Amino acid sequence: MEERASDPTSDSRDPPSFRVPAGAVEDLFYTRIGRPLFNASSIYSPTLVVAGAADSVVPPEHREALMRDLVHAAVKREVIVPGATHVAQFDPRREELFRAVEAFLSERMQAQPER
Repeated sequence: MEERASDPTSDSRDPPSFRVPAGAVEDLFYTRIGRPLFNASSIYSPTLVVAGAADSVVPPEHREALMRDLVHAAVKREVIVPGATHVAQFDPRREELFRAVEAFLSERMQAQPER
């Protein structure tokens, strides 16, 4: 689905627009003032953290703190996509993001015992 389909008035603007939920902005605000919405040490699941090297929204120290706090994660992996921004899924190098996610999920599936 094209991103602009989320905004029925998209084509009335130049350039066209699309809608983005604002809840993530509030989450980021609380994180930046030292009130994260969750405690990463409570995560036990395999966890993949992906960041764009050119992300200007989430500073590297937040990602580093998250990785440090994932003390109980069964597996934790960090992938930095060179040249990617906060919206790496739309960036020219998005295939690197997709490959990292696919590899992580494939490894997790192979590690699962047969039932």
